[in-house]
Formats: sequence, C-alpha cells, structure tokens
Amino acid sequence: MPSLLIAGSDTSVGKTIVTTLLANYLLDRARGSVGIMKPVQSGRGDQEYYANNFSQTPETICPQYFATPLAVPLAAEREGKRVDLGLLWQTYQDLVAKYQIVLVEGAGGIGSPITWEYTVADLARDWRLPTVLVVPVRLGSMTQAVTACALARECRVDLRGIIFNCVQPYSEDEVYDLVAPDRLPLLTRVPILGIIPCLEKMPSPPELQEVIARLNLVALGLDCL
Repeated sequence: MPSLLIAGSDTSVGKTIVTTLLANYLLDRARGSVGIMKPVQSGRGDQEYYANNFSQTPETICPQYFATPLAVPLAAEREGKRVDLGLLWQTYQDLVAKYQIVLVEGAGGIGSPITWEYTVADLARDWRLPTVLVVPVRLGSMTQAVTACALARECRVDLRGIIFNCVQPYSEDEVYDLVAPDRLPLLTRVPILGIIPCLEKMPSPPELQEVIARLNLVALGLDCL
C-alpha cells in the first residue's frame, strides 16, 4: 500500500495545499480510500483543517497535539509532556491497514525536530516514506531547496522530487528568476515535479485538474491508482 510524505523546506511553504490537492485527486481514483496524517502538531492549524474537510477523526489525523505554537519538542517540554514516537508509528500503521494510500504531512521543514534527537527527515527514513519536498517561490528558495535536499541525502530519504508553490502571484519570468527550475536540479540532484500557481483558495474540481496537470505524478508513484 503506497504512502507519501509531504515535507517542506521550511514552515508555511504550502505543504497543506499540496497534501489537499493530492488527496482530492486521489479520492477520485482510490474510491475514497485515502488517509491523511500529521504525526505531530504544535499550535492550531492542520489537524483542525483536515478534520473539517476529510472523513477522519482528529486523533487519527494527528495523534499528538501540543497547544503551544513552538518547535515540537520545546512545545512538549513547556506542557510537561513528551513526544511518543511509538504512538506516531502505531497510528500510521493503523492508517496503512485501513486506507489504500496514506498522505503524511511533516511538521515544519524536513529538518524540523520531532524530538531533540529526531527530525522529520529521520522519520521519513525510518518509516521508508517516499517523499516530496515543497518549496515556496520567493527570494532565497534556491538556497532552501539545496540545503533541504542535502539533508535528505545525508539522512537517506527517498526524495522523489520538488514541488514549487507560488506564495504570491508571479509571472513565468519572475518564477524563473527566483527558482530557475530547469537549472536547479544541477545543484539539488532532485527533479522538479511542477510549480503550483498562487491559490487564494482551494480550486474547484475542474480547476483542480488543471493544477494537478502541472505536476509529474509518475515520479511520485501516484499515477497508477
């Protein structure tokens, strides 16, 4: 049963947008059998959004939630709690047993700590999750992409490619000047899977197909469902 980790080069780069786009695309192909997981969350946001938009309980989406909007291990410390990696793994296994495909959204960036000894990249490696990296289109994005891909290689993550997300409207020339999508793979050694235009809200079904058509799903192993 295939799974996919949607990781980011940083926080607030568009992981939720990419996860939602892929989930809606797959729901049409996998007969509704698509699970979503955010293993751990600090501060309000994705758990509530996914629970309101998909048929899962908050606990199955995010088994560990901390109210303090800080880095996960620090939030846990502030609340007198700890991150239970065994609980995260068991919840993931339950979802894999139930759904045809599970989309896992990482917390923060691919280098973000889950505990003080364990990052999102470590989770991707240990759970053997094929991974897509979401990078924003803005000044400095090439540096973010190169750094995140280097970490993924060091941690032996199965990184399938990069999806760029326009965080504001850009022309094609502006996108090229900011991320050079045809040249950047020379540095990252990872293919560019597509560029998502700036979305003020989630697209309608016809618009969804237009956005998905911009992405190379073959590299993600999602085109065969």
